[in-house]
Amino acid sequence: LYTNWEQDGGRQWETFLADELPNWLAANKGLAPDGHAIVGAALGGTGALTMATFHPNRYRFAGSLSGFLNPSNTYTNGAITAGLA
Repeated sequence: LYTNWEQDGGRQWETFLADELPNWLAANKGLAPDGHAIVGAALGGTGALTMATFHPNRYRFAGSLSGFLNPSNTYTNGAITAGLA
């Protein structure tokens, strides 16, 4: 989900969402370089939490509106636990 495709170098979604898009917005639209939030609905909510888990320096806040959560999954459980602390 929103990962860099290994077979096709042209589909680097994680790099785009975590690096290229925020950097472009900072350079061209005045977005702060860090402390961002990411939110999504349904599967996008799952992706938002995943992106925030793997890029905590980029995304300070994350929200999921009806996203699928699997708390028994190690990284999701760690993210939920950390978020509630």
